[in-house]
Amino acid sequence: SHSNASSVAVDLGEQDGALVVNVRDDGQGGAAVKPVGGLAELVDRVGAIDGVLSVASPAGSGTTISAVIPCAS
Repeated sequence: SHSNASSVAVDLGEQDGALVVNVRDDGQGGAAVKPVGGLAELVDRVGAIDGVLSVASPAGSGTTISAVIPCAS
């Protein structure tokens, strides 16, 4: 793996009518959304369904990818 993580946690929930997905690892951090690549593709795909994807990945502290996706009513 790129992150050298030993564990990953996935949390799903609902907030204000939206699906909230958080994926966290305990790797080395330093991940960034670049113009081309896997994270950019995820941002585009989530955005295509009116969702928002964010990445927090401070060096040495693992990575958290969060998506908030509106649910149909």
